[in-house]
Amino acid sequence: MRKACDTMQSEKIYLPDPVSNAATTSFLRCPVCHEQMTHLAQAYLCPNGHNFTIAKQGYVNVLLAHQRKSKQPGDSKEMVSSRAHFLDQGYYQPLSEQVNEEILACLTANEQTGHETVVDVGCGEGYCLARLQEAFASHSLLGRRSAHFVGLDISKTAIRRATRRSRHITWVVASVASLPLMDASCSMILSVFAPINIAEFMRVLEPRGKLLLATPGPSHLYELREVLYEDVVEHSQADFLEHASTSFEVVRSERVLFDVQMENATDIMSLYHMTPFFWKSSSQAHARVEQLEVLKTHADVYVRTLQKVEAHKEQ
Repeated sequence: MRKACDTMQSEKIYLPDPVSNAATTSFLRCPVCHEQMTHLAQAYLCPNGHNFTIAKQGYVNVLLAHQRKSKQPGDSKEMVSSRAHFLDQGYYQPLSEQVNEEILACLTANEQTGHETVVDVGCGEGYCLARLQEAFASHSLLGRRSAHFVGLDISKTAIRRATRRSRHITWVVASVASLPLMDASCSMILSVFAPINIAEFMRVLEPRGKLLLATPGPSHLYELREVLYEDVVEHSQADFLEHASTSFEVVRSERVLFDVQMENATDIMSLYHMTPFFWKSSSQAHARVEQLEVLKTHADVYVRTLQKVEAHKEQ
């Protein structure tokens, strides 16, 4: 009998002969039964026969129907296009470079010189992860080491766009609520302005694995928010840090500030469309942003490196 996968993938497929070079063990786990999956040329499948076909664009969709809160969850096509346009202008390159510096430093210091697996959870259209993979490949010490880069996002539109940035990255449509990764399979997790799931991050990180978080600082995009709101409230991090303190310890924290000077309405609207403000603002606020032709704001971002707390510290 066929196994019913509610991702509407193809039917049950049986594993090839184990001596065949066509199949390799994957760090991905089946979202249905949580067994480790095998990577074939055109699909991922588990020992129970659940099969997930690799799309022609090069990504795999393992998001099950009950994990969706809407027909097309995550960022819309408009938001993805806006983010890609804005990021491609280089406005957030200083942030990307800081992220690269932190992660490459962690990987260089890693005493385990075996295979590294770096996962960007909530990768969007892939800007940060693609730049990180390129920096890793060109690094004088790391370039010769084996590494696997994985980008996960709940938005299929975002992941399809991400495949244009790199074919050296495994792109996956999945939810942070249930990461399709084996336990203790990741060296590092990257999360840039993305949803956070402490329990899942703890599960998939290897012992003493690292989590790099980029989150808005108190005055992030303050000048844009002044256009939108009468009273601008500073971003707070206290609740998150308190919640994560029993699972992770902060080993490094940097506050990255830089100007964002936009000289045309297209770039301004692209920034606006890629932020949560677009969905939370009034029609009057929308109109005020649409009238802007020049905007100078600034980015304020905390880039924190956290390390998974060892088991004896959790007790």
